[in-house]
Amino acid sequence: MVLSAVLTYLSRTYLSYEGKIEDVVSWTAYMAVMGILYAVVVGFVLVEALGRFASLDQTIDAEISALQDIHDMLLYFDKNQQTAVQGTREALIAYASSVAEREWDSMSGKAESSNEFSSPEINMLIQATNEIRVEDANDSVALNAIIEKLTLVTTLRTRRIYHANERIPPTIYSLIEFMSLTLIAGLVLMGVHNLWIHNLMVLSMTMAMFLAHKILRDIDDPFSGSWSFNNSRYLRLIEEGLRA
Repeated sequence: MVLSAVLTYLSRTYLSYEGKIEDVVSWTAYMAVMGILYAVVVGFVLVEALGRFASLDQTIDAEISALQDIHDMLLYFDKNQQTAVQGTREALIAYASSVAEREWDSMSGKAESSNEFSSPEINMLIQATNEIRVEDANDSVALNAIIEKLTLVTTLRTRRIYHANERIPPTIYSLIEFMSLTLIAGLVLMGVHNLWIHNLMVLSMTMAMFLAHKILRDIDDPFSGSWSFNNSRYLRLIEEGLRA
């Protein structure tokens, strides 16, 4: 912002020319076209980033709910299947732990990317579920519901990893940065009688563009910044739900 104020002062001192104020109509048309284009691009990118952020949040909640549902449905089976049921519970905990630790580090860029289509823990969970036998009608209903939830978990896992790896293309950032500099330069060079009003226009535009860039960068990476996710929901699920 200080640089913008300095450039504004220098432009009024060294780049002034006769008839500059009369050129305000041309400057207005230029700023209007560039401003509208800038608003459309930034608005579109911001809406897309917010939608992706919200979708990731909903996907995490849905996956946690599906895991908790599987844990609750295991209560329908008789005690004579305690071994198979306990094995499934342990596999559930192992899967949730892998998401909270290994996969979370992978999604946040601290480790190598995870395979979005499968994992050893999800395969162990499926194999543990296969050990459960159907001995009556209640078992059949519960097992079918567990299998449906397992299918949902694999779908949500793929969606979660996919959303976590999405980013705004670098060329979009380059376009926004170029348009920002162009608009600020146009305001700096615009003919305004009063220095204080000119500085106010330039500084307010600079601050607005700086905040827009900051928000975009923040939302684009869902694992850092002011708006970010952490693995606390999975840890709470393990301690308060799956091990309860």
